[in-house]
Amino acid sequence: MIRDPAARQRCVWTAAPFDYAGTVIEHDVTCQSELDALFATELGEIRALRIVGHDDALLDAAIDGMVRLRPPIERLLLAFPYYKGPPSTGGAALMAALPSLQRLAVAGRRLFAALTHPRITHLALSGYDVIAAPEPLPAVIELDVAWYVGILDHLGERTSPRADAIAALLTRRTFPAVTRLDVSRCEPGARPPHHLGGDVSVYDLLPRLELLTGLAHLRLPSLRRSTDVDALRAALGTTISTGTTVAIARDYLALAPQLDGAWPMLDLPPTRPWPAPDQVHGREALTIVMSHDDPYGTDVDLSGLVRALEVDFDTMAPAAQAAWIALWDAVLDLGYEDEHGTSISIEHPFAALDAAVAATPHLAEESGRWGELAEIFARHHACCARAAVRVRRYWGW
Repeated sequence: MIRDPAARQRCVWTAAPFDYAGTVIEHDVTCQSELDALFATELGEIRALRIVGHDDALLDAAIDGMVRLRPPIERLLLAFPYYKGPPSTGGAALMAALPSLQRLAVAGRRLFAALTHPRITHLALSGYDVIAAPEPLPAVIELDVAWYVGILDHLGERTSPRADAIAALLTRRTFPAVTRLDVSRCEPGARPPHHLGGDVSVYDLLPRLELLTGLAHLRLPSLRRSTDVDALRAALGTTISTGTTVAIARDYLALAPQLDGAWPMLDLPPTRPWPAPDQVHGREALTIVMSHDDPYGTDVDLSGLVRALEVDFDTMAPAAQAAWIALWDAVLDLGYEDEHGTSISIEHPFAALDAAVAATPHLAEESGRWGELAEIFARHHACCARAAVRVRRYWGW
């Protein structure tokens, strides 16, 4: 379990919402000492920089340093999910100091008072008000937006995103050149990487989003209600222009297939085998029993597994994906006890589950219990390759 705030932020914001493929992140800063060390070196060759902080002062120091040194940065990520200060007025000076900047990702709440740049083509915003008073960004062609920034948005000092503020942000006045809009990270909730929609449904907002007109590509979150399906049907060809390729990023409830044939350029995902993360209770767990010598087994939480699969599943090998699908197919219909009060369990191939756990690197980061299970599995590679484990549902504490 990761308890250090900087380490947690490093995990959450390791990948910018836009593609960093092929670009080396020469510097990754999470504290003042790392920033001081960076600014004490030669910055003439820096092309990509990521700064993730939980100290308000770090943002001011980062802005001051970049304004003073003017590095030739082309890709920049600034993530301050715990920022509590007033909006920084240094945005204009920062953008002026980075004339080569092409891709920018910013995460926080009211991080900048204003922000504009003539050359940024790719912009990712996490936090609907991360820029308090957006100015026109004339060169942005690809825009990725999440309403929330992280878990702290649920606390009392944060207000729920307002639909009118989101609609006011996504306009042609601010983004006149946008052709690709991605709001797929706006799944319900406030947990990175893509359940950052809070309580504001993208589908409820479709009639109000001026920016949808004239898009070439639109990427949406999962459909959660039959009314979401109806809202998308109504928007196709009206709010959403003819010629727009519409992609639904993920499907949990097998609702996406209802739209099959509704639009000539519609990209529908396969249905996830697991429930949506916001629908998994924190006490839902599995008990994995290795052998009769270990009658109590190891308890692992389903919520941690779901969060890890949300990050890792799409990029893992097909064999590992098949192993997880087989496990979910087995446990979702598994009861807790039979009519006599005896725990219900099933057998599952050890090798398949072992390979699946090994192919899911975020498991140990999301849940210490899964990390412990991975260590137990590692000790049984040689002896249990052809064996089975017993799996049962468990309501934890």
